[in-house]
Amino acid sequence: MASASTNPADQKLLGTYKDALGKDATKTVVNTAIGVSAATFAPVTFGGIVVAGGIVGGSTSAADQYIDTGSVDAVQTGKATAVGAALGGATFGAVKGAGAVDAALDSVLPSSSKSVTPSVVEAATNASTATRGSIAGNGEGLFTNVTRAPYTPTNPVLGQAYDFSCVAASCSMAANLANTPEAYVRQAILTDTTGTSLSNIPGGLQQLGFTGTAKYSTAVTTQSIFAATGNGASVVVNVTAETGGIHAIVVDSVTNGMANIRDPWPLGVGSSYSVPVNSLGAVLTGNGVVIHP
Repeated sequence: MASASTNPADQKLLGTYKDALGKDATKTVVNTAIGVSAATFAPVTFGGIVVAGGIVGGSTSAADQYIDTGSVDAVQTGKATAVGAALGGATFGAVKGAGAVDAALDSVLPSSSKSVTPSVVEAATNASTATRGSIAGNGEGLFTNVTRAPYTPTNPVLGQAYDFSCVAASCSMAANLANTPEAYVRQAILTDTTGTSLSNIPGGLQQLGFTGTAKYSTAVTTQSIFAATGNGASVVVNVTAETGGIHAIVVDSVTNGMANIRDPWPLGVGSSYSVPVNSLGAVLTGNGVVIHP
């Protein structure tokens, strides 16, 4: 073997081999991290999947290029981004056929190779933004067959980080804790992989130094929500999803017979919308926390 030889040519070959192995190992670590990050934060919508695919495709391409050569080629990265976005769309069922990638490249890459990456990323981002902003996808699974209207809240919409952390994200929204990492909130309100009891919110907020008020109730109704929000509070409520599971959302106000909601779903994004008060009442479990910052 070359490692047992003192021949300069053998030693050069061995050095090249070890360098290649080192680069491959580095690529594996970096690209795995990129994939996990995209999967964690991308919403499960067509736009989200396309953007995640583009992120993984473009980011892994750029990382590989830098590890190999110490530089990044914009054209190569742009093509990888487009391919990743196309394949992401294909996995969502929106793009089909063997020519999906070629069609995507033709649609997003200009005939010349100038400024490829910005145009591809912008197109993918616009697709995601359009999906987030539409009523479709906001409240689905809770109010799928209900007429929903747009709602633009004053305070931020926060997407839950995990499928079991809807209470933590809702708590953060209602208590205006957008700058507090969800992990701290989850710890304070005793969240585990099965979820969180709303009864843990008042004590958890106190641990976090919250200076407002938080009162848990097992008798929350649309009438009590109307009264509480009329006094400036937001109400975190448990609602029954169409699948039978329990979800948590925030009701900010009730105006003209419509309940204005901030919902921590989809993952990492959240949504906001309004539904008729009687539709909200139909899914309430009775459990809720009135939070007044």
